Amino acid sequence: VTPAVRPARPIAKLRTKPVAEGPSVDELLAQADDARAHSDLAAAAAALRQVVEQHRDDPRAYGSAFQLGKIERSRGRHAAAARAFTGAAERSPAGALTEDARAEAAISWFDGGLYTEAREAGEDYLSRHPEGAHVARVQRMLQRLP
Repeated sequence: VTPAVRPARPIAKLRTKPVAEGPSVDELLAQADDARAHSDLAAAAAALRQVVEQHRDDPRAYGSAFQLGKIERSRGRHAAAARAFTGAAERSPAGALTEDARAEAAISWFDGGLYTEAREAGEDYLSRHPEGAHVARVQRMLQRLP
């Protein structure tokens, strides 16, 4: 007696859960603007951080990283500011804000008391932008390092 052959079952399609969509870049930027208008820098930073982290491929993430650095510095969060400025420079190495971002990162590291990082960032700025707009400022910062 030959066993009965069962018809092959179709392979089940993989079901994927839809990715939960968060706020759009436009919504987050509007939230950041509104928060700044109401002097809520923590909320502005949170909205900009979401743009930078969750919408990496959006061209506005570059400017958002720079703005995040400015806000974090105004909040006295110098290391967070330096990381944001560094992220802006890395995101667009030839971007319009990149020279400024590199200088601001160096100064922010210094202001946060992270002198090794400040020296590295300052020397990096000077090597990349020997005729840059922030040369004198970065050189003064380097001279003040312990």
